[in-house]
Amino acid sequence: MFIHTVPERDFTLFYFNKNDSYRNILKILEKYLEAGPTRDELFYFDSDARLITPSLTKKLIPIVARSTTLRPPGSRTAVLLGRDSLYGLGRIYKAAENKIFRRPWVTRLFRDLQGAAQWLNVDEYFIADIVSEYNASRPFVSC
Repeated sequence: MFIHTVPERDFTLFYFNKNDSYRNILKILEKYLEAGPTRDELFYFDSDARLITPSLTKKLIPIVARSTTLRPPGSRTAVLLGRDSLYGLGRIYKAAENKIFRRPWVTRLFRDLQGAAQWLNVDEYFIADIVSEYNASRPFVSC
């Protein structure tokens, strides 16, 4: 998992893979909110990311709701979910998020990087390069 903010684009990429836990997601969201969120966000759940339960997904809402006063109107959040099971959790999250009052951002779910990047007006290769650099810096472990 990592978070990469690009201030000149007012954009933040959150990347989650199979080694991440709910506790890690909470920690990274807390740090991000303390630093001040960007206008556009991409939450990229790699296709092998571990599942988070529906009840834990809903528990993210109070944390996310704190950003209603921190993000500017017209902000966008793209959630990229590579597997059907993850996409289902994304739909649960989005339904719960819709209950946040005066939310200045729009959230959309995506199954592919191209669609998410296009909606956010960010080059998909720019995002892919950031993820590749992160993955290349991690030690290789064979199974």
